[in-house]
Amino acid sequence: MKDEWLLLVCLNGAVSVAVIWKYHGGEVSSAVARMSGVIVLAVGNIAALWGLQKRSKRGGSSLERRLVASAGALAVASFLLTIFGVSLVKDRIGYAELATSDTPLSSIEPERKRLVVELIRRTAAISQEENKAMAEAQKVPMNPAVYSPESFADQKTIRFHLGAVG
Repeated sequence: MKDEWLLLVCLNGAVSVAVIWKYHGGEVSSAVARMSGVIVLAVGNIAALWGLQKRSKRGGSSLERRLVASAGALAVASFLLTIFGVSLVKDRIGYAELATSDTPLSSIEPERKRLVVELIRRTAAISQEENKAMAEAQKVPMNPAVYSPESFADQKTIRFHLGAVG
């Protein structure tokens, strides 16, 4: 009986600590932390109780109803602990917020976060350059326009359009 309690306490405690830790690390938002906490606690407790039920049947006994009710109460208590922990733990600034801020890369820790922020900033800069190039290209229309009657007027224009497209 003590083994079952130890299993359930460790399972629920580990889930709460892991979810709070992921939130504190900036890997998940508070909404994701709450939702994943509910799902993992529910599925984890159901799986643990199912395994304990199978073990009890092999031993010729059945799982006590008190243990099942206590597991449910422990899951609810762990979920409340998770919510409380997420609300108390300081939210770290996420990758997107850091990438759009003026924070220098040299002051971003840990290195993994700095590398991700640098990648986001580079990608955004490249995207802006491509957007500017596309805007400039749209300002100067092709003469003659593709697939217009004039574009099929002579061989040179047709070859030009086929070369541009293909």
